Amino acid sequence: MSIDLQNEIAKFRSFAGSQSRTGAIELTGRDILRYAPKIKTTRTLKVGFLGLIHGNEILGLPILNHLLQSLTTGTLDIDLEIYFALGNLPAAFANKRFLQKDLNRCFGQNSTATEEDQRAREIETGLLNKVDYLIDLHQTVHPTQTPFFIFQYSSANCFRHLSLMNPELATILQFDAIDNNESLSTDEYLRKRSRFGACLELGQIGLSQEKLQLGTSICQRFLENLDEFDHFHQLHKPQVQKDRQQVNFPLYEITSRIRATSGDSKLATHLHNFVKIEPGQVIGSSADGPIIADRSGHVLFPKLGQSVGQGQDLLYACEPLGLEKIQQLV
Repeated sequence: MSIDLQNEIAKFRSFAGSQSRTGAIELTGRDILRYAPKIKTTRTLKVGFLGLIHGNEILGLPILNHLLQSLTTGTLDIDLEIYFALGNLPAAFANKRFLQKDLNRCFGQNSTATEEDQRAREIETGLLNKVDYLIDLHQTVHPTQTPFFIFQYSSANCFRHLSLMNPELATILQFDAIDNNESLSTDEYLRKRSRFGACLELGQIGLSQEKLQLGTSICQRFLENLDEFDHFHQLHKPQVQKDRQQVNFPLYEITSRIRATSGDSKLATHLHNFVKIEPGQVIGSSADGPIIADRSGHVLFPKLGQSVGQGQDLLYACEPLGLEKIQQLV
């Protein structure tokens, strides 16, 4: 399966000005679209979808186009505002993750020094500051044993939200910002605004019908449960017992980040996302000899196929949450 990037971007832009019997789509910012229902609604929440936050993770683009097409044909009959945005198009045309700065670490700042900084300010104003819920569509750089959700945990509400859209995919919780508390990802930015965002990692970079269908079905599942989302949004409080009954997907937490302790560090090539490592296991090589794991965990976001300098990240490690901790969280 292949994608014509130019044509898909042109298709996204062509939805501006389209109408259906249920609503209209308008351009509200650079590559930011807003769907507005024609009928008056009492709903208070707004939702959003974001793709291409990393330029080489292109699967989100055809998913957004599928959703927009469904809205214009009336296949999806939705009575609330929905925002759609594209992230880093210059990086997409260059087939790179980013050009100067990782766009998904540019939120929550005031800088306009780089094109990524400028785009972050536009996405904040035109999308993130508008929505109550967001699905940010991503892919992993290296192979992963399963697609997964990842976001920064805020409260028991998170499980209620995920139960409405997650078809039992692994879900990884962050309890701190993944880098720092100033350079934020989309979900971290929304958490600071008491809103909810989740990054959906749809497998390794590349296109397949299976990944496309999975991402599209999750987004549609999200929209099909809007009555539940809206009801919960207006309550502004968790339904604890119901949440406990609906945590029916594997839960992990990020427990550590493993950094290189010497120069010219390289991970073993088999350490894909979710591969289990154990203390004492050789996980790579460096200028000073073998790299030995000093803790257990499941590999997350490994730096494969490259030499990593001293003090730089090699990988994150995550661990399944036990029942006792899940019960504490919900």
